[in-house]
Amino acid sequence: MPPCTLYDGQYGTVLAEVKYQSFVGYYLSIYQTEKRRVGHHTWSIDIDFTGISSLKIFTQRYFGGSGAYLYIRLDGTTIFSDTSTGHSWTERTLDVSAYSGVKSLQLSMYGSLNSTSTAYNCNCNFAKITLVRS
Repeated sequence: MPPCTLYDGQYGTVLAEVKYQSFVGYYLSIYQTEKRRVGHHTWSIDIDFTGISSLKIFTQRYFGGSGAYLYIRLDGTTIFSDTSTGHSWTERTLDVSAYSGVKSLQLSMYGSLNSTSTAYNCNCNFAKITLVRS
């Protein structure tokens, strides 16, 4: 997948791109170098969650500066977020047993402020999505 531009304007550029790292293999990276823009910058896919009890996913987040966070949502409802100072690759097991039917799995980087400062950068990375049946 070539880089996909999620935002390009006054507050920089936000890209989504598939990259490779030996620890997790291929992963989705949503990132912005320099500047910051408010809002969710999201990559999504529709998945049928009928009979699925949990979703397993590896996440990684690192940044310079503050104001960018990692979110995992289903149809706009947050099922996981990280607003800490970042984390190394970590496997998450998320309970999705309350969901059924086709839902939009949304992986996003959320910018909490607009800034034209070049001191900011953020990477929100997602890998190894696994659905566990009930």
